[in-house]
Amino acid sequence: MPPKKVLFLINSLGTGGTERNVAMFCRHIDRARYLPEVWVLNDSGTAEQAVRDSGIVVRNLRRRWTRSPAFAIRTAWKIARAKFDIIHAFLPTIASYAVLGRYLFGFQSPFYLSIPTTKFPSAMMETLISRYFVGCVDHVLVNSPSVGKYATELGFDPQRMSLVPNGHLIAPYEQPVDREAMRAEFRISPRDKFLLCVGRVIPTKRLTDLVSALEIVRSRNPRWRLVIVGDGPLLEQLQVQIAAVGLSDEIFLLGKQSQLVPILRSADMFVFPSEVEGLPNALIEAGLAGLPIIACDAPGIKDVIKDQETGILVSTRNPQAMAEAIVDLLEHPDKAQQLAAKAQQRMRQNYSTEHSLECLYRAYELCTPETPDSAISAVAV
Repeated sequence: MPPKKVLFLINSLGTGGTERNVAMFCRHIDRARYLPEVWVLNDSGTAEQAVRDSGIVVRNLRRRWTRSPAFAIRTAWKIARAKFDIIHAFLPTIASYAVLGRYLFGFQSPFYLSIPTTKFPSAMMETLISRYFVGCVDHVLVNSPSVGKYATELGFDPQRMSLVPNGHLIAPYEQPVDREAMRAEFRISPRDKFLLCVGRVIPTKRLTDLVSALEIVRSRNPRWRLVIVGDGPLLEQLQVQIAAVGLSDEIFLLGKQSQLVPILRSADMFVFPSEVEGLPNALIEAGLAGLPIIACDAPGIKDVIKDQETGILVSTRNPQAMAEAIVDLLEHPDKAQQLAAKAQQRMRQNYSTEHSLECLYRAYELCTPETPDSAISAVAV
């Protein structure tokens, strides 16, 4: 039997978590079973090149204006008339064209939608999804139980919902790394602890709370340095705050990085103040790297980290609580090591590439044409 042709719809193939997950599926999917092709709205970046290098076709739809009716109808027609066995959209923006294609032109291929977050950025988007997507999508894929709960609140049937966690390669975390050279690059002395945070510099990541927390930490334990990996619209504001509290020598803003694993494996602790997540890749990667983790007890994060077992969770928007947790692990290295070991074990078991792909295959099998409708059910959300 030839492989089923799968159309992946994604806004772009940049460096975001969803984009990286699509790239992972493309590179490692069993092509004897499923052969993907990727359509994007615009030119992307490093993830797109990686997908192309793996031999997967990437088609750029070249959207110039976000509110072009002509582009919307033309793209809806292309999706509806494309000959694929499965259509899988990964974000609402590009999924809206598939929704329009099904309503206007109809298509019989099973239509999957991945939801990656516990909160879409606007009430209008939530309304559009509840009103138009729910009756159109055949099956929803969520990457964490918290996202599944949110999808149910939007109106999707949990019996047509599958859990497909993000997947990561384990091997890169087992390769040798020159920790001393990496630390020297960031001017971190052997006496100081290397704290690391990875995330876009946007409001929901709450990096300003982390800076406020470290201002408190400095008065109790000055033997640390923080590196923040990420870029975003609030970068300049963050730089101003760091200078204003006198932490310019302690906090290093690294910007966007394509090679994150060596940085993770050179660090001593991972701190994550974000308040909105679906399934945070940053925490999974920190766990795979064997780092003790401090994060906020937000939905999505609590699916990954169990407080006092695989990390420490503090309340959101609470710099004082985060400061206390950081000082605790700085002063109790044995506790930090125990948390890190348990986190690493959990991440390896639950978030490997192989496990993620097996969940995807099971979800796809639920809606294949030869599967009777009565057999469609959830894969345990």
